Amino acid sequence: MSDAAMGGLWFALIVFMVVFLLAWDRARHRLSTCRRCTGGRIYSPFSDRWRDCPLCNGTGVRGRR
Repeated sequence: MSDAAMGGLWFALIVFMVVFLLAWDRARHRLSTCRRCTGGRIYSPFSDRWRDCPLCNGTGVRGRR
């Protein structure tokens, strides 16, 4: 096998492993913290009050996409 073919094989193997590990991590950790709020509450600039975050429904965690 030539050096170019061997390099392509190693590259394909590394790409496959990265994709596999990312998919495995996503399946293992299905929930992530909400990016919009910290703890499920956000400050409403219009009414000067705290309200539940609309993205996570006030839980502080949401499913990964």
